Amino acid sequence: MPQGQSTAYGSEIAAEMAQLAKPRYHFATGQDLFFARLPYANKDLGAGPRATRFIALAPVDSQGKQKSLHALSLVPASAMDPEALSSIPDGCTPNPYEFKATKREAQAEALPEGDSWRWSKVNKRQRKDGGHGGPGQPEPPAIITGRTDITRDPYSTITARNVPFKASEADIVHFFGQAGKVVDVIRTANRDGKLNTWVSIQYATPEDAGKALQLHNTELMGRTITVDPATASGRKQAPLGVPVEGCWFCLGSSSVDLSLVASVGNEAYVTLDKGAISDYHVLLVPVDHFPSSVSLSPPCFTEMERYLSALRTCYASQGLELVGFERHLALKKAGGNHCHVNVIAVPSSAAKRAKQAFQQATESAGFNLKVLPPTSGTTMAGALAAGAGGDAAATSSQAALRSAVGDSEYFCAILGDGTRLVRPIMRGERFPMNLGREVLADLAGTPERSDWKACSVSEEEEAARTQRFRDLFKAYDIMQ
Repeated sequence: MPQGQSTAYGSEIAAEMAQLAKPRYHFATGQDLFFARLPYANKDLGAGPRATRFIALAPVDSQGKQKSLHALSLVPASAMDPEALSSIPDGCTPNPYEFKATKREAQAEALPEGDSWRWSKVNKRQRKDGGHGGPGQPEPPAIITGRTDITRDPYSTITARNVPFKASEADIVHFFGQAGKVVDVIRTANRDGKLNTWVSIQYATPEDAGKALQLHNTELMGRTITVDPATASGRKQAPLGVPVEGCWFCLGSSSVDLSLVASVGNEAYVTLDKGAISDYHVLLVPVDHFPSSVSLSPPCFTEMERYLSALRTCYASQGLELVGFERHLALKKAGGNHCHVNVIAVPSSAAKRAKQAFQQATESAGFNLKVLPPTSGTTMAGALAAGAGGDAAATSSQAALRSAVGDSEYFCAILGDGTRLVRPIMRGERFPMNLGREVLADLAGTPERSDWKACSVSEEEEAARTQRFRDLFKAYDIMQ
């Protein structure tokens, strides 16, 4: 460790690294002592909250017989679900380093102006409020929601990280305008209402977005920023259509629960949801391992559309209407995401407000949905017939969806008349994991069932529910 940086109580450099890296575990030694403190929460800078566990180990030849070994069984972060990685354990304490930094800032503010260099090149009073909010000063920059008249194009979009909080929309446009014409800027806030340090910038053309990558590791208002493409290109996924052992949805996998399957087609199948919101809650899944509806083969997408139409007719026989959603995630474990569409039946009164419900939920999270009207010809009868017209309509629907989201992650709500509400999820954006299910549970009149873990039932009840749905769906099954 560099001379002069360590004390009897630790290292300033190590403390700063711990704040920046936000490790899951932080081990230290140097004292004849074993100490494991309660986990502490790191500040959410846009990638989600993280908890750190600090463990101090004594030397092997501990004179005080203190513990010098600590065994762990860890799952790599790259293989964990984002939700699990961001979970905060019970008893989590505030970040001790932030408390120390706050105390140090207070000391810096009390120093004469000429001594402020001791802590930073920028006076701490100025840094604390970002140069805004004081007497006669403008208010700090607010959330930038983006333009509603701009069609989202992930291929023309980049994500910039570590953007200064005090950077206004004009500052961002001016800086990134070096690469080309900026047509839209989006900057959201985290769950605490604080601005994220990442910003989504969309250019007029993909070529301009490519030029913007040259701004990687340059400085904006004194901070070094990183620039990445907004699309999911380059993320490691399983080969399309190849079964993945361990996947919950691959029919050839030992992990799939075949007892819940209600119908199997040539390309797709219908299964009851494991934690169903109601007896009408099913999943529409491709037989082969495809990550999203956008990536499906044309025959598979067509059959998925035929199943959707069959489910609409089935639900209509009960005086109900279909509502659903798909959330595509570029997961890394088990070969990546296996496409699955949540479908449920709701009363007609609820179906009429489904569009507004999805829009309100996403707008509350800082996102806007694009409306994709149903493609001409996607009537129930036409889709069920699966003739040339049905195939052409399905191809057109898939093309419209692909045009709206590119190869990004995305959220897509499905309404009873075939309308889709879509939003690509750019790299670095945090779209609420449970939003779609929360809306479905609300529309079904059972908001308390928004958490699937609270909806588990016995195997006997699962079997009875599945058989009831099979009996109901049999007359509408496209494979009959």
